[in-house]
Amino acid sequence: MRVPTSVLLAVLAAAGLLALAPALVRRYDATERLVAERAQSTARVLQRRRRRRTVPGRRPVHPPRSLVVTLSEDTTTGTLVVPVSAPPAARRSGRLRAVPPAPKRSRRRPPRRHHTPAVYRRRRVLAALLLLNIVELVGVLFVSPGFWVGFGVTFLLLAVYVVHLRGRALAGRRRRRARAREAAWLAARQAEV
Repeated sequence: MRVPTSVLLAVLAAAGLLALAPALVRRYDATERLVAERAQSTARVLQRRRRRRTVPGRRPVHPPRSLVVTLSEDTTTGTLVVPVSAPPAARRSGRLRAVPPAPKRSRRRPPRRHHTPAVYRRRRVLAALLLLNIVELVGVLFVSPGFWVGFGVTFLLLAVYVVHLRGRALAGRRRRRARAREAAWLAARQAEV
C-alpha cells in the first residue's frame, strides 16, 4: 500500500510544527514570556554560594579574585615596601600592581561550560530542522519526487533559522566586546587613581 505524497507532506509539516511548538509557546504564553524577560533582565541578582574564606599567609590558600596591596613605609629606609603577608608586587610600566600567585595546576579537566536553556533549545530546533530536511531528501530518493516541494519549504526554514542564529551570535559577540572594552576602560581609570 502506497501512502499519497500529500499525506506524507502533511505529516512532515506537522513534525516541523511540533519542533517549533516550544518556541511558539514561549513567545505567546504570558508566564513563559515573564520568565524569559526575567532571564534577559539586567537586574543584579546576588549569588547564593559564597566564596570560601581566604587563609592569610605568604601564599593564601584561596586567594581573592583581585588583590589590593597597600604599601607601608619602611621605618629604616623610608621607602615603600610590600607587607609580608602579601604576594610580591610586579612592576609594570613604572607602576606597582598586585599579582596574586598562580595556583598550582592539577591534572583535572577544566570545568564544563554550562549554557543557558535558550542555547539548548536553539540547538534542538536546529537539529529538528536538519532531521526534517534529511527525511525529506530520503523521501525524494526512495518514495516519490513529490517530496521536492516539502524539501524546498523545510530547506528554506532551515536557511532562515541559520541566518537568524548567525545574527544572534554576532550580536552576542558585539555585546561581549563592548563589555570587555568598558571593563578595560574602567580598569584603566581605576589604575590611574
